[in-house]
Amino acid sequence: MGGHAFPPQQRLKRPADFRAVFDRGAKRHSGAFILFRAAGQRELPRFGVSVGRKIGGAVVRNRVKRLLREAFRLHWREWGLGGGDVVVIAKHGAPGLSLDQVSRELSKAVAPRGQR
Repeated sequence: MGGHAFPPQQRLKRPADFRAVFDRGAKRHSGAFILFRAAGQRELPRFGVSVGRKIGGAVVRNRVKRLLREAFRLHWREWGLGGGDVVVIAKHGAPGLSLDQVSRELSKAVAPRGQR
């Protein structure tokens, strides 16, 4: 796997987990995403994605989700997430982005406020 896996224990799946991040997480906006980040005490960070029907059809939504998961898989170590949870909600600008653009947007949103 080369150290770049995205194992099941790093995925947010249950609605209660998403709700907990929304309730206690810090909210950040980027051009194409809204990011919620909540601190946690786990060994690995967990990642969840929400892409609503307003973004586009199933093919478009699934592409955005794949890009977001891949950006997380490749870069979560450099983002310094610790054992926290991250949920990303796609906005209307998300469908036209490449993997590099998605990675840059998430990097900016995840960075501490003084380092943007």
